[in-house]
Amino acid sequence: MDSNNRRLIDNHNHYAKAFDVFCKYSSKHEILSKWAEEVFPKVVVEKLSKGLVEGGTKLRTLGIGSASGFMDCKLISCILRKFPDVCSTIVEPMQSHIDRFKENAAEESLLSVEWDWNQTTWQQYYDDLTLTDIPSTKFHFVSSIHSLYHIPNLEKTIKEFLACLEDGGILLLKLTAGNAICLSPIGLTTDVVCRVNSFVTQYMPNTMADESGEFRPKFDMFLHISQLDYPQKIIKLHSSIAHRRHEGEGYAPEYLY
Repeated sequence: MDSNNRRLIDNHNHYAKAFDVFCKYSSKHEILSKWAEEVFPKVVVEKLSKGLVEGGTKLRTLGIGSASGFMDCKLISCILRKFPDVCSTIVEPMQSHIDRFKENAAEESLLSVEWDWNQTTWQQYYDDLTLTDIPSTKFHFVSSIHSLYHIPNLEKTIKEFLACLEDGGILLLKLTAGNAICLSPIGLTTDVVCRVNSFVTQYMPNTMADESGEFRPKFDMFLHISQLDYPQKIIKLHSSIAHRRHEGEGYAPEYLY
């Protein structure tokens, strides 16, 4: 690449503006809104037990790299239908995104949510959270929506996400399918898939790219990527998948299809 040509991601403010234009002239928001309304309640909200918030405890959610909060607001709106008391922690390094998120939250009438805004990187937030090697706060729902593209160490980071889950909690990871071109900081999301696959020990042969034709007409970008195999826990990473933590049983995958 010509050294005189700067990458889009080198200027975060310009990248954010470019991404807004991309969303405006694509069906991205329409697709994600439909998924949030039709799929998310069944595969995530229904599996969050009301027993998680017995005794007046608020349901705690954590959004990582949430940007302007378009998707997070949709998901929290769905969660509120079952859990009226929600405390949502947002980790986002750009103040302009947080300001936009607050505007979106107001437009979605999420004023009842208790917000905890953190303008910082995930690593700094997690380091502050684990000063004693154990997260001081755990969450019932953790989401990373299109933020893994920015992460240099995926295995370490996903383990940190899981460490922040309460028993019975759910982790949702969202990536664009590996064979799609999107406005990500590294261009082709196949690069992210390769990075994930570098520490994958086993594949599920019936859930690879040859099934994309079945899923793509319905949800456009939701496609299984791979399976991660750790001691005592097996995690399946999809372009969109929820990982549910079962008390005493590690983590089990919940398919979105």
